[in-house]
Amino acid sequence: MKQYSDVYIANKCPKSWNDSAIRESCENTDSLNDPFGALPVTNAETGFTYNNYYCAICHQDQGDLRIWNPRLECPTLTGFATRFGNMSTK
Repeated sequence: MKQYSDVYIANKCPKSWNDSAIRESCENTDSLNDPFGALPVTNAETGFTYNNYYCAICHQDQGDLRIWNPRLECPTLTGFATRFGNMSTK
């Protein structure tokens, strides 16, 4: 996430959290079948950011959560975009 510099994200549930399914979904995003469930979320009121929605749940944060917008970057397409233009507008 080079455009944001360093971002601190809660990526583990508190030790006191007992729901193993939520803990697994928070701490191991490779196990998620839902790609949106793996996106980071930020509480718009506090600015606190979590690895994903499940981490917010185990931290008992039910504030105004905002899911991050996904963005794909591929450095090998830089030359292609220069030669042929922005493919997303075609």
